[in-house]
Amino acid sequence: MAALLVVAAAAPARAGEPTETLRKFFDRANHILLSPETTAEGRLTALRTLVGEVFDARQAAALAVGRQWDSRTPVEREGFSRLYADVLEGAYLGGVGSRARVRGDGIRAGFESEVVQGRQATVVTTLETRGSGAVPVEYHMQRGERGWAVVDVAVEGWSLARSYRAQFQHVLQSGTYADLVARLRDKASASTLAAIAAATRAVADGPRATSPAPAPVLPPNAAEIAPPAPAPLWIQVGAFRETETASRLVESLRAYRVMVTTGSGRATPLTRVLVGPFPDRAAAALVVKELAARGHRAFIAVE
Repeated sequence: MAALLVVAAAAPARAGEPTETLRKFFDRANHILLSPETTAEGRLTALRTLVGEVFDARQAAALAVGRQWDSRTPVEREGFSRLYADVLEGAYLGGVGSRARVRGDGIRAGFESEVVQGRQATVVTTLETRGSGAVPVEYHMQRGERGWAVVDVAVEGWSLARSYRAQFQHVLQSGTYADLVARLRDKASASTLAAIAAATRAVADGPRATSPAPAPVLPPNAAEIAPPAPAPLWIQVGAFRETETASRLVESLRAYRVMVTTGSGRATPLTRVLVGPFPDRAAAALVVKELAARGHRAFIAVE
């Protein structure tokens, strides 16, 4: 997960409110991570609760579903929002957990800029990673009755809302709204949440030693020179300018765990279809061979 604030002149909110919301979010997250009295499972539960407080799941769901949202009843919207909240919390924590470096003072996030236009805001941050440097993370926020809340997150240009919207639109084009709810319920099932918990264990465990033996005395910069933990690997199976083409590929990959991402920074963003994640290169390489045998031009794309 030092601020240079750039606020639109027309913004009625006090300058810095969205950024301060995120700053308090990271402060509370680090307090959870560094709490010596809390178990790993307790930290993960507390982090999920905290994310649920900062994210507006209802508005995030409306953004991901698109025009179909207007035709849904209040009961349907409420049920869908609850399911989407589970998936969104897990996806965000999994994304941060696979990248963030947890130091002695917790996760380090830099606050680069803030732009507010009416009830909408974009806060650009940087997240210190386990590798070298930091990655940009954009938080798209909206002001509601409870104040500023997150409705979408883009990590290195890959938006959660756009990614899920591509998947949702594919289901709605080939099926019904009930099919979409069933798919979402499956994503939020106990087995999926268990996988999310495993993926976020690095964040939930914090900077603690995993062995019960006493830790050796280390130099002050030991955390900085320690080798970073490996990030999970993803296999790219295709990248398309047409979302319909990406949807057809997703349909043919039902036997695999698939993630769809849509990049920014292009006049026509590419929609990438990824399979994974995998804990190491050997496991990913086996699936690359399997996909190649099925006629796909797959390769290990993300570490």
